[in-house]
Amino acid sequence: MDTETCCEPWTIPQLASHALNSQLLLAAILTGQDLVPTQDTVSTVAYDGDLVPISDDAATRALGA
Repeated sequence: MDTETCCEPWTIPQLASHALNSQLLLAAILTGQDLVPTQDTVSTVAYDGDLVPISDDAATRALGA
């Protein structure tokens, strides 16, 4: 999981978290909720642990909108 990606110097967890933050931002726009600070969508900070529950919650909120 510490492997660099083609988006150097991002690691796989950082890139996955970046993609998840983009999904959270879209869900926030659709629902009018504050799910993630906009600046976090471009950060290289990785979430700890399993991303699936966070992603599932964002998808449920977006579908509900």
